[in-house]
Amino acid sequence: MLELRRILSDDGCIYITIQDKNSLKELKTSVYYKELWLKRYVEENPFFIAAGNDFDKLVGMRGIRSQVFYDTEYFQK
Repeated sequence: MLELRRILSDDGCIYITIQDKNSLKELKTSVYYKELWLKRYVEENPFFIAAGNDFDKLVGMRGIRSQVFYDTEYFQK
């Protein structure tokens, strides 16, 4: 975030897309994602199960398949 602030001009705008708690809820409940590997991962991973909806930042996996979900208030701070 600091690097984005550094390179952004004074009158510039930046749009950031994050996965938040609502994204996680949609992933778990929507029938559209029933075959998606990420849906199975969050439903079966003990870390995601234990966290439920009570987290600031939830990180799953590393590398090119890494997934991070944020509480929006935490992210804004």
